[in-house]
Amino acid sequence: MSSADGSASARVIEATAARTDRDALDLPPLAETVDPEALDAIADDSSAVLTFPYAGVDVTVDETGTVTLDERADAHVNGGRTLGDD
Repeated sequence: MSSADGSASARVIEATAARTDRDALDLPPLAETVDPEALDAIADDSSAVLTFPYAGVDVTVDETGTVTLDERADAHVNGGRTLGDD
């Protein structure tokens, strides 16, 4: 998966790799945290916001498809939908 496909799942992997200073191939498979096809479909919904933990960061994909990464907190309150546990 590369940024050439422009999918939300590709952007999540690339942004997480850059943020954690790791190669994308060294990250755990995204599918162990969230279904990449479902993530891409939800990201295409203009009203959806999705937040989930992945590779040591909290990933948010907003209604515009923008990927935002935050340091993981033990517990967090989020207005978006949260999937998965670390």
